[in-house]
Amino acid sequence: MVVGARGWVVLTKDSRLRFRPLEKEALIAANVQVFVFTGGNVPGAAMADAIVKAIPKVQALLGTKQHAFVARITAASDVAVLLEA
Repeated sequence: MVVGARGWVVLTKDSRLRFRPLEKEALIAANVQVFVFTGGNVPGAAMADAIVKAIPKVQALLGTKQHAFVARITAASDVAVLLEA
C-alpha cells in the first residue's frame, strides 16, 4: 500500500474499519497509521474544528509510534489508540 510506504497518515470516518479482518490485515501489513473520527453526526465545520484541535495530540502519538495502528479522534478532540499491530 502506497500510504504506508510513503509514511502518510489516513484520516477517515469509517469507525468499523478495525473490525473488518481483510482491511485490518492490509493496514497492518502496509504499516499504515489511521485516525478515525468517531464524533458521530456532527456538521462538517464542527468536525474540522475537532480535528484541528486534536492535531497536537495526533502529532504526539505519531512521534511515539513507528508501527501500524488505528486511533480515534472524538468530537471533544480526544485521541486514543484503538488497535495496534
